[in-house]
Amino acid sequence: MILELDMGNSRTKWRTLEADGGGVLGRGVAGTLDDLAGQLDEALAGQPLGMARGCSVLGKEATAAVAGLLRGRFRRELRLAQVSRCWAGVTNQYADLQSLGVDRWLAMLAAFRQGGGGACVVVDGGSALTVDVVDGAGLHRGGYIVPGQSMMRDSLVSNTRIRLLPPSGPPTKSTAGAGALVSLAPPQGGSDGSANISTEGGAGGLGISTDGAVRGGCLAAALALIERVVLAQLAQQQPSSPQQKKAQSISLLITGGDGGVLREGLEAGGRLPPGCVVSLNPDLVLDGLALALPVAAAP
Repeated sequence: MILELDMGNSRTKWRTLEADGGGVLGRGVAGTLDDLAGQLDEALAGQPLGMARGCSVLGKEATAAVAGLLRGRFRRELRLAQVSRCWAGVTNQYADLQSLGVDRWLAMLAAFRQGGGGACVVVDGGSALTVDVVDGAGLHRGGYIVPGQSMMRDSLVSNTRIRLLPPSGPPTKSTAGAGALVSLAPPQGGSDGSANISTEGGAGGLGISTDGAVRGGCLAAALALIERVVLAQLAQQQPSSPQQKKAQSISLLITGGDGGVLREGLEAGGRLPPGCVVSLNPDLVLDGLALALPVAAAP
């Protein structure tokens, strides 16, 4: 059995695979180290763990705590993916390689492979919204990092007198600390972890209340950024004939907790051109682990 971990800013996703890296056996999302320990105890009970691989954007102490858990309970060292200059057909242009988040790097590796080696835009809607571009030659052209949906809304609550209503209950504000394994089930999440939005302001539409205006505005800003990047990349393909213009294409791969609502907004608004093929893959970062740390390379 293989254990995969994606240790993000606000939660840790995990899944178990068959020993050859094939089918998915189990999966979960943990908000604290104790949550993770309990979930893995149940998932791995009585079964040999052949490999543990993961990625982390947490601090050294939090990452070491997870590694210690695996070492102590399951007698398996955690192998951590690293950002490299060139891997799996993708070339990293960052002067300082390690300043590129490993989760972004893994998502790009997986997206380039899953997109058939063609140009792709990779969107990760998590605590931060990241948008990265990989061209048809596998070169990472660069990207954007902006606050995610919850962070944008929280910034308004923190810095103005605006108070937002969740689906039920009094006005609230996220208090998740940076770098921690925190509470995970998104308060406005669906079964796939995507953030739900109210009908008002849905798909980035106009709001007729403060709550709707904020939620719709935050979503509209994210959708506009994604649309802008896709259109710019298609324009740069510069077709020299009508036939080539028809063949213009780019893959848009979306992941992250807000991935579902982002895809819904893009499709509902008719914002993307015909040459853009959209897919949602909540496990895109985990899929990249198989490329960065393949089973054959395991000690």
